[in-house]
Amino acid sequence: MPEKNWLLTGPMADELGISVRTIHHWRTSDQTPWQEGRHYKRRTPADKSPWIWDSELTLKAWEVAKGGAA
Repeated sequence: MPEKNWLLTGPMADELGISVRTIHHWRTSDQTPWQEGRHYKRRTPADKSPWIWDSELTLKAWEVAKGGAA
C-alpha cells in the first residue's frame, strides 16, 4: 500500500484552490466535509503542532461537498 501524501495546511489550501483562512473556517464549521483523524490531524500530539492533511481524501471530500463527483 503506498504511503499517504500528507500536506501542511498552506499547500493543502492551494490544492483546494482556497485560502488558509477558508480551510480553517471549514475545518471548524458544523458543516465541514472533513473529519479529524481521517482527513486531517496534528503532526504531533502537541496542541500547537501544525495540522497536516491527507491530500487524496481531503480533495475527494471537498469535491463531494461542492456538488461534484468524487
